[in-house]
Amino acid sequence: MSSLDGLRTRYYARRGVAQRIADNSSVALRLRYVGTGSVTSVTVTTATDITMVTTDGGTDAYTWANYTTVGALAAKINSDGIFQAIVLDALLPDATGASKIVDGAISAGADENGVVCWDMKVSTEGSDTVTLSLSPFRSFDPVYKGQGHKVALKGINYNVIIGTPAATSVAVYHRKGSVEALVWGALGVSTTDTAILFANGQGKLDSQDAGSLIVRISGGALTAAAANYLQIVGEIE
Repeated sequence: MSSLDGLRTRYYARRGVAQRIADNSSVALRLRYVGTGSVTSVTVTTATDITMVTTDGGTDAYTWANYTTVGALAAKINSDGIFQAIVLDALLPDATGASKIVDGAISAGADENGVVCWDMKVSTEGSDTVTLSLSPFRSFDPVYKGQGHKVALKGINYNVIIGTPAATSVAVYHRKGSVEALVWGALGVSTTDTAILFANGQGKLDSQDAGSLIVRISGGALTAAAANYLQIVGEIE
């Protein structure tokens, strides 16, 4: 159990977070190279696989047929030890199949800690979802690693073309390790700029220690559009 001083320190060190994405921007897997050479390319062929070409590992192709879910794909990549993968804006059982993932070469970028990484992104129309996670672990080598930290979701804003709005078209899932569960849901509204504030912005939805909250918009066939977006506001404590 955390000490009182530890809890106070964590509380006073909390920081506000606001994240916003458009279509085709949910990061299913964030990858970093942990091999001994260099990376030549990381490429998604939407019908078949994701392929990494490196100077030490040669060509490593992970087919959707063999790794049908995001969780299984991440586990296999991690076990091979050439890249490290973390699941971000996706649920572990999400399908990797044809058209679910954004096609083409993935350019190297950097996470919040400056670590070079490659983001495998989700197709909005292929998956019929827009998803964004509030997590202490969006970056590699997090300052929160090994400590009792949690997140708090305070608000959701979205504008998405939802084909068939349903009772949980706006959903929040909790993830801790490999365990995920739906913790909140609401009827979605299509093509309308919508704000959801917990207790008028004074309330919040907390994760467990070392947990993440994943916000998802879904419902029938989603249609990509320039005005589509999902924004979440919260705190990391």
